[in-house]
Amino acid sequence: MLEEGISWHGAGSGWEACHEALIKRLGATPATLDTAVLPHAATIARLAAAAFTRGEAVSAAEALSVYLRNNVTHQRTSAV
Repeated sequence: MLEEGISWHGAGSGWEACHEALIKRLGATPATLDTAVLPHAATIARLAAAAFTRGEAVSAAEALSVYLRNNVTHQRTSAV
């Protein structure tokens, strides 16, 4: 859950696919939303560095990837 009273922004294609589930999980609605924005490795690295500076690092054994659309490559399409 996100802290109350903090303005935050949603980005990425996952919002189109999982909008309601994300709002339910986060407990809040973003102030703005841009589904066309995609992550860049350099941006992720800056976020990670900031988290590390705040003391939020975890060991490699504790690190978990979070995939909002984990099974997207395994979806079956119906035959035409």
